Amino acid sequence: MKLTYKKLFLISGILTHLLVTMSFAETTKNTMDPNRGTSTTTESSYTNLCYAYLTELVRSSSFPFKDWGIERKKVSILIDQDDGNKIQARLFWDSESWSTIGWVEYDIKQKKLRDISAHLDKPRQLSFDSKYENLFTQCRQTKSSNTIKTKNAPKSSSSNIKRISLPTSMHQIPILDYPLPDAYQELNINGDHPISIAAIDNEVVILFFEGDTERWYLAILEGTKVIDYLLIGKSETTEDKNGIIENHIEFSIDTHKNIHLEFSSGKNPTEMKILKKEKYTISSEKNIVRLAAPQ
Repeated sequence: MKLTYKKLFLISGILTHLLVTMSFAETTKNTMDPNRGTSTTTESSYTNLCYAYLTELVRSSSFPFKDWGIERKKVSILIDQDDGNKIQARLFWDSESWSTIGWVEYDIKQKKLRDISAHLDKPRQLSFDSKYENLFTQCRQTKSSNTIKTKNAPKSSSSNIKRISLPTSMHQIPILDYPLPDAYQELNINGDHPISIAAIDNEVVILFFEGDTERWYLAILEGTKVIDYLLIGKSETTEDKNGIIENHIEFSIDTHKNIHLEFSSGKNPTEMKILKKEKYTISSEKNIVRLAAPQ
Protein backbone atom coordinates (compact mmCIF):
# COMPACT_ATOMS: atom_id res chain seq x y z
CA MET A 1 0.00 0.00 0.00
CA LYS A 2 1.34 3.38 -0.99
CA LEU A 3 1.35 6.11 1.62
CA THR A 4 1.50 9.78 0.69
CA TYR A 5 2.37 12.30 3.36
CA LYS A 6 2.25 16.09 3.32
CA LYS A 7 4.38 17.09 6.25
CA LEU A 8 5.90 20.47 6.83
CA PHE A 9 9.05 20.34 8.91
CA LEU A 10 10.44 23.45 10.51
CA ILE A 11 13.57 22.05 12.09
CA SER A 12 16.24 24.17 13.68
CA GLY A 13 18.41 21.16 14.43
CA ILE A 14 18.29 17.41 14.51
CA LEU A 15 15.78 16.12 17.04
CA THR A 16 14.53 19.56 17.99
CA HIS A 17 10.85 19.80 18.70
CA LEU A 18 9.12 19.70 15.32
CA LEU A 19 6.33 21.92 14.11
CA VAL A 20 4.48 19.55 11.83
CA THR A 21 1.57 20.35 9.54
CA MET A 22 -0.10 17.26 8.14
CA SER A 23 -2.51 17.19 5.24
CA PHE A 24 -4.03 13.80 4.42
CA ALA A 25 -6.49 13.04 1.65
CA GLU A 26 -8.25 10.79 4.15
CA THR A 27 -7.86 10.14 7.85
CA THR A 28 -4.73 8.35 9.05
CA LYS A 29 -6.55 5.12 9.80
CA ASN A 30 -7.83 4.93 6.24
CA THR A 31 -4.34 5.23 4.77
CA MET A 32 -2.87 2.47 6.91
CA ASP A 33 -2.94 -1.29 6.47
CA PRO A 34 -6.01 -2.49 8.44
CA ASN A 35 -3.96 -5.37 9.82
CA ARG A 36 -1.82 -2.86 11.68
CA GLY A 37 -4.66 -0.90 13.23
CA THR A 38 -4.80 2.85 13.68
CA SER A 39 -1.81 5.08 14.11
CA THR A 40 -0.47 5.71 17.60
CA THR A 41 1.28 8.72 19.06
CA THR A 42 4.48 6.72 19.46
CA GLU A 43 4.43 5.59 15.84
CA SER A 44 3.77 9.15 14.67
CA SER A 45 6.64 10.53 16.71
CA TYR A 46 8.94 7.89 15.26
CA THR A 47 7.91 8.94 11.75
CA ASN A 48 8.57 12.59 12.56
CA LEU A 49 12.01 11.80 13.94
CA CYS A 50 12.89 9.74 10.88
CA TYR A 51 11.98 12.67 8.63
CA ALA A 52 14.04 14.93 10.90
CA TYR A 53 17.06 12.74 10.16
CA LEU A 54 16.24 12.97 6.46
CA THR A 55 16.14 16.75 6.74
CA GLU A 56 19.63 16.77 8.24
CA LEU A 57 20.81 14.37 5.52
CA VAL A 58 19.58 16.83 2.88
CA ARG A 59 21.11 19.79 4.70
CA SER A 60 24.48 18.03 4.78
CA SER A 61 24.36 17.27 1.06
CA SER A 62 26.06 18.83 -1.95
CA PHE A 63 22.81 20.47 -3.05
CA PRO A 64 23.77 23.96 -4.37
CA PHE A 65 22.49 26.00 -1.43
CA LYS A 66 25.07 28.69 -2.16
CA ASP A 67 23.39 29.40 -5.49
CA TRP A 68 20.43 30.63 -3.48
CA GLY A 69 22.52 32.62 -1.03
CA ILE A 70 21.01 30.91 2.01
CA GLU A 71 22.28 28.99 5.01
CA ARG A 72 21.67 25.27 4.71
CA LYS A 73 20.51 25.04 8.32
CA LYS A 74 17.55 27.26 7.38
CA VAL A 75 16.37 24.86 4.68
CA SER A 76 13.43 22.60 5.48
CA ILE A 77 11.64 19.86 3.57
CA LEU A 78 8.06 19.10 2.64
CA ILE A 79 7.49 15.37 2.19
CA ASP A 80 5.47 14.94 -1.00
CA GLN A 81 5.62 11.18 -1.40
CA ASP A 82 6.92 8.19 0.54
CA ASP A 83 6.11 4.80 -0.97
CA GLY A 84 8.52 2.85 1.22
CA ASN A 85 11.18 2.68 -1.49
CA LYS A 86 11.70 6.31 -2.45
CA ILE A 87 10.94 9.61 -0.80
CA GLN A 88 10.36 12.78 -2.78
CA ALA A 89 10.52 16.11 -0.99
CA ARG A 90 10.36 19.81 -1.76
CA LEU A 91 13.14 22.00 -0.39
CA PHE A 92 12.18 25.43 0.82
CA TRP A 93 13.70 28.29 2.71
CA ASP A 94 12.39 29.23 6.15
CA SER A 95 11.24 32.70 5.22
CA GLU A 96 7.95 34.53 5.15
CA SER A 97 7.39 33.45 1.55
CA TRP A 98 8.39 29.78 2.06
CA SER A 99 10.31 29.96 -1.20
CA THR A 100 10.88 26.65 -3.00
CA ILE A 101 14.52 26.12 -3.97
CA GLY A 102 14.28 22.65 -5.47
CA TRP A 103 13.25 19.02 -5.16
CA VAL A 104 15.12 15.91 -4.04
CA GLU A 105 14.51 12.18 -4.15
CA TYR A 106 16.00 9.73 -1.65
CA ASP A 107 16.27 6.08 -2.69
CA ILE A 108 15.93 4.21 0.60
CA LYS A 109 17.27 0.86 -0.62
CA GLN A 110 20.16 2.21 -2.67
CA LYS A 111 20.81 4.99 -0.12
CA LYS A 112 21.20 7.58 -2.84
CA LEU A 113 20.07 11.20 -2.84
CA ARG A 114 19.26 12.93 -6.13
CA ASP A 115 18.48 16.50 -7.08
CA ILE A 116 15.33 16.23 -9.21
CA SER A 117 14.61 19.96 -9.51
CA ALA A 118 12.56 20.89 -12.56
CA HIS A 119 15.27 23.01 -14.23
CA LEU A 120 17.68 20.06 -14.53
CA ASP A 121 17.88 18.04 -17.75
CA LYS A 122 18.29 14.89 -15.67
CA PRO A 123 18.53 14.03 -11.95
CA ARG A 124 21.87 14.84 -10.34
CA GLN A 125 23.29 12.59 -7.66
CA LEU A 126 24.24 14.35 -4.42
CA SER A 127 26.79 13.45 -1.77
CA PHE A 128 25.85 13.68 1.90
CA ASP A 129 27.00 12.88 5.44
CA SER A 130 26.65 9.10 5.91
CA LYS A 131 26.03 9.67 9.61
CA TYR A 132 22.50 10.83 8.83
CA GLU A 133 21.98 7.97 6.41
CA ASN A 134 22.78 5.54 9.23
CA LEU A 135 20.51 7.34 11.69
CA PHE A 136 17.66 7.50 9.17
CA THR A 137 18.00 3.80 8.32
CA GLN A 138 18.08 2.82 11.99
CA CYS A 139 15.05 4.98 12.66
CA ARG A 140 13.01 3.38 9.88
CA GLN A 141 13.89 -0.05 11.20
CA THR A 142 13.05 0.79 14.77
CA LYS A 143 9.60 -0.26 15.94
CA SER A 144 7.70 1.33 18.75
CA SER A 145 7.79 -2.02 20.55
CA ASN A 146 11.56 -1.63 20.91
CA THR A 147 11.15 1.19 23.40
CA ILE A 148 11.43 0.09 27.00
CA LYS A 149 9.03 0.65 29.85
CA THR A 150 10.90 2.89 32.20
CA LYS A 151 8.19 4.35 34.39
CA ASN A 152 9.26 2.36 37.42
CA ALA A 153 13.01 2.76 36.98
CA PRO A 154 14.65 3.16 40.38
CA LYS A 155 16.19 6.53 41.16
CA SER A 156 19.23 5.00 42.85
CA SER A 157 20.66 3.02 39.93
CA SER A 158 20.89 3.01 36.16
CA SER A 159 20.54 -0.79 36.11
CA ASN A 160 17.13 -0.59 34.41
CA ILE A 161 18.26 1.77 31.64
CA LYS A 162 18.71 -0.06 28.38
CA ARG A 163 22.34 -1.09 27.98
CA ILE A 164 24.81 -1.03 25.14
CA SER A 165 27.48 -3.63 24.56
CA LEU A 166 31.14 -2.79 24.06
CA PRO A 167 32.93 -2.09 21.82
CA THR A 168 30.72 0.57 20.29
CA SER A 169 30.93 3.89 18.47
CA MET A 170 28.89 7.01 17.86
CA HIS A 171 27.29 5.65 14.68
CA GLN A 172 26.39 2.29 16.22
CA ILE A 173 24.01 3.69 18.83
CA PRO A 174 20.48 4.34 17.48
CA ILE A 175 19.36 6.98 19.95
CA LEU A 176 15.65 6.21 19.49
CA ASP A 177 16.24 2.86 21.14
CA TYR A 178 17.39 4.55 24.36
CA PRO A 179 14.61 6.82 25.70
CA LEU A 180 15.09 8.75 28.91
CA PRO A 181 13.19 7.07 31.79
CA ASP A 182 10.71 9.15 33.77
CA ALA A 183 12.88 8.73 36.86
CA TYR A 184 15.72 10.57 35.10
CA GLN A 185 13.81 13.56 33.73
CA GLU A 186 15.70 15.92 36.05
CA LEU A 187 19.08 14.62 34.89
CA ASN A 188 21.06 17.49 33.38
CA ILE A 189 24.49 18.86 32.46
CA ASN A 190 24.83 22.60 32.98
CA GLY A 191 21.06 22.91 32.99
CA ASP A 192 20.53 21.09 29.69
CA HIS A 193 18.47 17.90 29.74
CA PRO A 194 19.28 14.90 27.53
CA ILE A 195 16.66 13.17 25.40
CA SER A 196 18.36 9.75 25.39
CA ILE A 197 20.42 7.69 27.80
CA ALA A 198 22.29 4.41 27.31
CA ALA A 199 24.00 2.54 30.14
CA ILE A 200 27.49 1.07 29.93
CA ASP A 201 27.24 -0.19 33.50
CA ASN A 202 25.29 0.73 36.66
CA GLU A 203 27.04 4.10 36.97
CA VAL A 204 28.47 4.97 33.55
CA VAL A 205 26.10 6.20 30.85
CA ILE A 206 26.08 7.94 27.49
CA LEU A 207 23.76 10.94 27.15
CA PHE A 208 22.50 12.53 23.95
CA PHE A 209 21.42 16.18 23.74
CA GLU A 210 19.46 17.72 20.89
CA GLY A 211 19.74 21.26 19.57
CA ASP A 212 21.43 23.26 16.82
CA THR A 213 24.58 21.40 17.88
CA GLU A 214 24.13 17.71 18.64
CA ARG A 215 26.13 16.60 21.66
CA TRP A 216 27.03 13.27 23.24
CA TYR A 217 28.41 13.04 26.77
CA LEU A 218 29.92 10.21 28.75
CA ALA A 219 28.67 10.69 32.32
CA ILE A 220 29.20 9.12 35.72
CA LEU A 221 26.03 8.98 37.78
CA GLU A 222 25.35 8.92 41.47
CA GLY A 223 21.69 8.06 41.58
CA THR A 224 20.17 10.55 39.12
CA LYS A 225 22.92 13.15 39.57
CA VAL A 226 25.86 13.62 37.21
CA ILE A 227 29.12 13.69 39.18
CA ASP A 228 31.56 13.67 36.24
CA TYR A 229 31.19 14.04 32.49
CA LEU A 230 33.06 14.37 29.21
CA LEU A 231 31.95 15.71 25.83
CA ILE A 232 32.56 12.79 23.47
CA GLY A 233 30.49 13.64 20.40
CA LYS A 234 29.47 16.75 18.51
CA SER A 235 28.04 17.69 15.12
CA GLU A 236 28.12 21.40 14.39
CA THR A 237 27.67 23.44 11.24
CA THR A 238 28.84 27.04 11.07
CA GLU A 239 28.68 29.47 8.18
CA ASP A 240 30.39 32.80 7.55
CA LYS A 241 31.63 34.84 4.60
CA ASN A 242 34.18 32.11 3.84
CA GLY A 243 31.51 29.44 3.54
CA ILE A 244 30.23 26.47 5.51
CA ILE A 245 32.37 24.60 8.01
CA GLU A 246 31.48 21.26 9.59
CA ASN A 247 32.97 20.59 13.03
CA HIS A 248 32.70 17.06 14.37
CA ILE A 249 33.78 15.06 17.40
CA GLU A 250 33.32 11.32 17.00
CA PHE A 251 33.87 8.66 19.62
CA SER A 252 34.42 4.96 20.04
CA ILE A 253 34.61 2.96 23.26
CA ASP A 254 36.54 -0.30 23.47
CA THR A 255 35.91 -3.32 25.66
CA HIS A 256 38.17 -1.88 28.39
CA LYS A 257 36.02 1.26 28.56
CA ASN A 258 38.70 3.40 26.95
CA ILE A 259 37.15 6.35 25.11
CA HIS A 260 38.74 7.31 21.79
CA LEU A 261 37.89 10.77 20.41
CA GLU A 262 38.53 12.13 16.93
CA PHE A 263 38.17 15.86 16.21
CA SER A 264 37.65 16.85 12.57
CA SER A 265 36.64 19.86 10.49
CA GLY A 266 35.95 20.61 6.85
CA LYS A 267 33.81 22.38 4.30
CA ASN A 268 31.71 19.29 3.60
CA PRO A 269 31.48 15.66 4.75
CA THR A 270 33.79 14.46 1.98
CA GLU A 271 36.57 16.92 2.88
CA MET A 272 36.83 16.43 6.64
CA LYS A 273 40.33 16.78 8.06
CA ILE A 274 41.30 15.15 11.35
CA LEU A 275 42.61 17.86 13.67
CA LYS A 276 43.52 15.78 16.71
CA LYS A 277 42.79 12.63 18.68
CA GLU A 278 42.33 12.14 22.42
CA LYS A 279 41.98 9.13 24.65
CA TYR A 280 40.30 8.79 28.05
CA THR A 281 39.45 6.02 30.47
CA ILE A 282 37.34 5.49 33.57
CA SER A 283 39.35 5.02 36.75
CA SER A 284 38.54 2.55 39.52
CA GLU A 285 37.30 5.56 41.52
CA LYS A 286 34.77 6.25 38.75
CA ASN A 287 36.51 9.36 37.45
CA ILE A 288 37.09 10.16 33.77
CA VAL A 289 40.85 10.39 33.23
CA ARG A 290 42.71 11.56 30.14
CA LEU A 291 45.43 9.24 28.86
CA ALA A 292 48.54 9.99 26.83
CA ALA A 293 47.80 11.24 23.33
CA PRO A 294 47.45 8.39 20.80
CA GLN A 295 50.42 7.96 18.50
